[in-house]
Amino acid sequence: MLTPTKSIRNFRFCTLAGVKEAALEGSNIVGRFRSELQEFYGPPRHKLIEEFLNWPDDNEGILRFTRKYGPVLEYDPLRPEPVSNGTFEFPVVGWKVNQQFFRDMWARMRRFPDWQPQGGTLAFRNGQLIYTAPNLYMFLYMDLVTSDTKRLRICKRPDCPNRYFIAGDLKQRFCSTTCAEWGQRELKKRWWNEHGEAWRAEKRRQKGSKDGSKKTR
Repeated sequence: MLTPTKSIRNFRFCTLAGVKEAALEGSNIVGRFRSELQEFYGPPRHKLIEEFLNWPDDNEGILRFTRKYGPVLEYDPLRPEPVSNGTFEFPVVGWKVNQQFFRDMWARMRRFPDWQPQGGTLAFRNGQLIYTAPNLYMFLYMDLVTSDTKRLRICKRPDCPNRYFIAGDLKQRFCSTTCAEWGQRELKKRWWNEHGEAWRAEKRRQKGSKDGSKKTR
């Protein structure tokens, strides 16, 4: 039996994925899975949950996400998992609701709840415990709850296109150098708005004192 520490170290999760085609039909996205689905463990250099939360939520953006990663959730209780050559269909508004749910979860959680898997399978492979999530929604849930909650951030720049990020430094408040530089400019602007007039008045007073001293000599 694995100890808790070893269980975490040797635990991985994936989901079956692979989209052959997808298209926007009215307010729904419809498509078909590939004949050979593959285990998807997430992007190689970042977490999919970050990408999902920052992804554009317009119709074309949701379609691009679906073509790249698959449907988040199909809303069909009789078929919750991807099926080889199977079709899928979901409303665009449902994708937006899922994105907002995870955004809210990201923003409010300081400690994630205990994992409560909904479907999927567990298996040991080469000394690792592998959880295969039944769909991309459950994969995203796992991607979030296995994150370090102390490092979950929302960039302080309001119009940042990648507001949701995992901080490398616990003091980090901005997602990038570009946004950090914006923050510095805003800080200086706020200082000038609050103290600029007093600073200029003090400079005028000091200049006047110097000029007065010169005249008395």
